[in-house]
Amino acid sequence: MTTILSAEHLAYAAGHTPILEDVALDVARGQRLAIIGPNGAGKSTLLRLLAGLARPSGGAVQLEGCDIRRIGRQALARRLAVLPQGVEAPADTTVRRLVGYGRFPYRSHLRAEDPVKDRE
Repeated sequence: MTTILSAEHLAYAAGHTPILEDVALDVARGQRLAIIGPNGAGKSTLLRLLAGLARPSGGAVQLEGCDIRRIGRQALARRLAVLPQGVEAPADTTVRRLVGYGRFPYRSHLRAEDPVKDRE
């Protein structure tokens, strides 16, 4: 299988406190991965690093063989998305609207609305 997401020697520190050290992983296209561990083990930090939402103190993350630091933010958002578990949407938000937020990287800078219309 083709590796779509990988990390090598990934590390992250908060100040002088190491959170993650020397993490390595390869995720193949179509593969499912579970990250499990106790509270405070660094699971969310790892996800933020893999999504390019946090800068590692060491190592690198590659998406389809390209260092994610070299991919523009909009291009990265078109290829990778994270929906955190703990974030709550407003009570009146529909699933359609919540999923539609993922269309943001495809919107034109000149148009407020997504060119792809909702289909019922």
